[in-house]
Amino acid sequence: MSNTAKIDATRLAIDYGEKRIGLAIKKSGHSTVATLNYLPNQERALDDLQKIVDDFKIECIVLGLPRGLDGQKTNQTDAVEAFGERLAKVVGVDIVYQDETLSSEEAVRRLPKGLTAKQQRERIDSEAAKVILEDYLL
Repeated sequence: MSNTAKIDATRLAIDYGEKRIGLAIKKSGHSTVATLNYLPNQERALDDLQKIVDDFKIECIVLGLPRGLDGQKTNQTDAVEAFGERLAKVVGVDIVYQDETLSSEEAVRRLPKGLTAKQQRERIDSEAAKVILEDYLL
């Protein structure tokens, strides 16, 4: 999994979770990152991601990599790496890992005030993916 995608490639960011997969995209030629609707983390998630890669002509996937606050690997780190390996076999594009430390906290801060708990759950993962991709692009 290399970082050989061109500088202005269309990139998809993924915030992988047990229940939901948050998504954000930065299209080639555009300067901003946009959130996409999350995917439920179900058996067909890899097929859904393949369709997104094809539909948006994704050239690189940025997969958020969780670590403990002192940088150590966690069970979730292992789960994300295993997911990345499965994803790489399906999508056929470069996958790079980006530290996602505190991305969820930043995502919560960015959400509009007044959202219901359900609305927050529906938006938080993709907002975290947006944070991950913006951090990667810095």
